[in-house]
Amino acid sequence: MALWAWYERRPEQLAEVVEYVRDWPIWAFVSAGILTAVVAAVLEETVYRGVVQDSLERVLGSDFVPLVMQAAIFAALHFPSGILQGLTGVVLVFPYGLLLGVLRRRSGGLAVPIIAHFSTDLVIVGIVLSRIVA
Repeated sequence: MALWAWYERRPEQLAEVVEYVRDWPIWAFVSAGILTAVVAAVLEETVYRGVVQDSLERVLGSDFVPLVMQAAIFAALHFPSGILQGLTGVVLVFPYGLLLGVLRRRSGGLAVPIIAHFSTDLVIVGIVLSRIVA
């Protein structure tokens, strides 16, 4: 839902990404997209749901506050850069960060949120690809 909202509400961000990669060979874009999705998912989930959320839960307990705080940090850091950026990005990324935090807590590990994050990033690659070939 958030990706659809981004796609509809921030077409200029999508247009910037499309313009940047428009002249790339398709194989190079897809390869870079997959590699970026893997790296981003592993690194961001390790930092935000692994280090930040775990630290907050050790200090504050396992209630809703650590989930909200890690999601707020995750969303705030999307404000200046990234595919989803600016205030729209923060508003869209915050509930996504909450969901990833819940997945981390319920699964007891990072594999599930990493897979979810990777899948979301692949959808973004697909959206950009669909605009390039259109």
